[in-house]
Amino acid sequence: MSTANSGYNTSDLIGVNTDPEVSLTGFGHSVELRRSSNSSLPGADPTSFLSQNYRKFDELRRLLDNNKDSLKLEAMRRIIEMIARGQSCSELFAAVVKNVVSRNTEVRKLVYIYLE
Repeated sequence: MSTANSGYNTSDLIGVNTDPEVSLTGFGHSVELRRSSNSSLPGADPTSFLSQNYRKFDELRRLLDNNKDSLKLEAMRRIIEMIARGQSCSELFAAVVKNVVSRNTEVRKLVYIYLE
């Protein structure tokens, strides 16, 4: 092992992680964390999360643009649920606002809730 600037040998440290994926050295040195290429966590790739959100928003836009009130109602319920969980749905603003003129009062009410 290498000797750090502070004069101690890193192999003398108790509880040092010897995992090759994590490289920790003495004070004043950078800490390097590397994720293994064969990560077993599902969805560990941050880009997959973003692409899932875009696909979900595209599906919701498609439902909101549909002529059937039942599909619009389902989309609005999903959007309100996402907002209640703290997710941002601002990308759907235009698609939602178009439904203010819907003949279905439930859809209109959910649009008004979205706009609050």
